[in-house]
Amino acid sequence: MAQCVACYNETELYEGGVPICLDCSVAEEARRKRKVAALTPRGTVREALLSRVAETSAKADSASRLFLDITSQTPSGIPHPDGVQRIYNASRDLTLARNEAKLAQKQLHDFITAGIIPEHLKSEC
Repeated sequence: MAQCVACYNETELYEGGVPICLDCSVAEEARRKRKVAALTPRGTVREALLSRVAETSAKADSASRLFLDITSQTPSGIPHPDGVQRIYNASRDLTLARNEAKLAQKQLHDFITAGIIPEHLKSEC
């Protein structure tokens, strides 16, 4: 068995002809990802992600207010099928808006904690 070039533990794993243990290999990959993220304009990516979070949160708040307005009008003078459809449409819009906000928040979290840049922003970097 060979010795890992980083920690000198015995290993059978080789990367590029160089012996390296699994732990050091994972750590090196994480270091490479951080280095790539550092080479990109982090401020621009961060600002774009923060802007997206604010935009999607505002959209979700608006959809929530609309849903509450519609459901608070029940029972209304609207014939039953139309009233049900209005509630269904508002509920669907609210769900979609919340999912968008959740995705935007996840992308911001992933960028801040792990330096992962979303695909739609990689072309801008």
